[in-house]
Amino acid sequence: MIRKRIVSAGDFHKIPGIDDARLAEIFGREVLRLLAGRELLSPEWAERILSWPHTGFNVHGGRGPGALSRGSISAALARG
Repeated sequence: MIRKRIVSAGDFHKIPGIDDARLAEIFGREVLRLLAGRELLSPEWAERILSWPHTGFNVHGGRGPGALSRGSISAALARG
C-alpha cells in the first residue's frame, strides 16, 4: 500500500505503506507521553492504559471519503 504525505508547500509525496495497527500504537504512546509530560496524566495511568487490550487509539490509513461521500455523511447527520 502506498501512502502520501503533505510537505510544507502542500505537495503530496508517496511514501511506503505503514501498518495501521503499529501507527496507532506509536500515536497512542506519544499522546500519553505528552499528557504525562504536561502532568495531565500520571505516568502510572499512561502505562495502565497502554496495557489494555483496546486503548481507544485508532488509525485509518485508507482512502478518505470523496466529495459524494462527504455529502452523504452530511445529509445523514442533518437527518439526525
